[in-house]
Amino acid sequence: MAISVRERRRHNIPRPKGGYFVSLDTKRPVALRVVELARGAGLSLTPAGATFPYNRDPGNSNIRISPSRPPVSEIEKAMKVLALCIELASAEYDAKTRKKPEVKKRY
Repeated sequence: MAISVRERRRHNIPRPKGGYFVSLDTKRPVALRVVELARGAGLSLTPAGATFPYNRDPGNSNIRISPSRPPVSEIEKAMKVLALCIELASAEYDAKTRKKPEVKKRY
């Protein structure tokens, strides 16, 4: 997770001077649900769609993550929780949108 001084020098990566964000795009339109599930699990995230004007993500898939404050050990735990929230929200979405088989009527 953390970049060593040696790696930083080898790849000419400057030392960050402040916060930063990671932009996460989910495969399905579930960002709002992911943030809701994460909040319920005790994980605080930036509101879904925060990178879009008026916080309105037309695809409902973008989550901006700000991992600059907590220690790496906490970030690792938070990412596991986030991954589970994405999996759950995606499964819920798939269950709702799955096309139900047509039932043939017999007379």
